[in-house]
Amino acid sequence: MGSALIDMYDKCNSLVEAEMIFKTLLMPNIVAWTAMINSYCHHGYEELAFSLFDRMKHDGLVPNKATFIAILGACVSPEMLNTGKHLHESIHKQGFECDACVATGLINMYARCGSLEDAKALFKCLPKSDVVFWNSMLGAYGLFGRVDKAFETFDLMQNLRVTPTKSTYLNLLAVLMTDAARLHETRSVHNCIVEAGLESDTAIENALINIYGKSASLTDAQKVFSKIYNRDVSIWSSMISIHAGNGFGERALYLFSKMQDDKVSPDEITLTSALVACSQAGLLDEAYRLFTLMEEIHNCIPVLHHYVCMMDVLGRAGLLEDLAILMKHMPFQPGSVPITASMSFYWRYISIQMCLEIV
Repeated sequence: MGSALIDMYDKCNSLVEAEMIFKTLLMPNIVAWTAMINSYCHHGYEELAFSLFDRMKHDGLVPNKATFIAILGACVSPEMLNTGKHLHESIHKQGFECDACVATGLINMYARCGSLEDAKALFKCLPKSDVVFWNSMLGAYGLFGRVDKAFETFDLMQNLRVTPTKSTYLNLLAVLMTDAARLHETRSVHNCIVEAGLESDTAIENALINIYGKSASLTDAQKVFSKIYNRDVSIWSSMISIHAGNGFGERALYLFSKMQDDKVSPDEITLTSALVACSQAGLLDEAYRLFTLMEEIHNCIPVLHHYVCMMDVLGRAGLLEDLAILMKHMPFQPGSVPITASMSFYWRYISIQMCLEIV
């Protein structure tokens, strides 16, 4: 019961409550320890996760597969590589190395810790019949932007008659996102996705729209979009974002309007893209309307990146006084990004004034 509550609070992002439940357990079992370790990792408290892991072992409990999977998630940077290798040794001694979930955790850990060679060495030792291992290796190549190696692995996987899954294609699309010039490869993967009958999956659709957008192939993105029957907020947001990002602000705002006509409510990400579109198109009044009515109409309280977008709109319009007022009335201390942005607009404005005076 205790471990179930810890897991529930973790999923609700309530770490304090999860800790309180754990502390009430007189003799927590391995499941409860694992749940709490996983919760710390989920919230980014890697040191606390390792401290708890050490306490658990000190209390005489032996980590199981789930515990190792959880604690591997605490190895998130190159500084943790040696710790990850020690965990790998313990996993090997307990005979868990070839378990699909544990091996996936190890490959992901090595990739996060910057050791692609260790990930490859482990992959070579694993059975080649399980698609999970292949997907993990493709994901590792994605983190390193190794497009050629990812496609070599994909080709080998197909030669060995291992059937690709949704995760396979998502990992391939993720690695292609690191090199926008690979439009031919993207279309090739897209064809494979269609043949596999996975084109209607929302995650796949989103990935395709975003990668075509990054490749500036909005025609391909539109073809994907036009075939989607049930367009959720993420799909609309992706289409609005790629048009705004490619300088088609008015088209992005048209899509923003169509989205609302379809009774889909924009979220924080959609509204950011719409503000970027206003900036691209020079639509000052529309940006003001959207920003000031964001909470009233869309039930979204403006956050830092919304303010940064408005600063961009005002800066492009040369409205430095309005920009200063906006910064002054922010409901939080502006970070380095908005300060840098405002200074950029300021110096651009000063330079223009100096040129006009010379003329």
